[in-house]
Amino acid sequence: MESECLKKAQGYLTVNDKVILGIETLLKKHTKDMVIQFLQDLRDEKLDMLKDLITLDKTNDQLDITVAEWFRITMALNILREEVKYDSSKIKQRAESSLRGA
Repeated sequence: MESECLKKAQGYLTVNDKVILGIETLLKKHTKDMVIQFLQDLRDEKLDMLKDLITLDKTNDQLDITVAEWFRITMALNILREEVKYDSSKIKQRAESSLRGA
């Protein structure tokens, strides 16, 4: 995965120099697909929390925090998904190029 992509995604998962979630650390131990799945699950969890918070008390400060976390996870996830699509299309282009050259 490109370092620029990782920096962008990590930027969404860092607040005031506090890392919410370290993407590079996750990628050292897990595949891209596993990290993306983890972020999707985490995002879905935050959405469920939002639904509960809205139902219980719309004035709760935790609602704002959870919205911000959901947004940041969603943005990081979108960046990583685009990078995976880009990587896949590059691989496909190389394969097609190799077949034409053979």
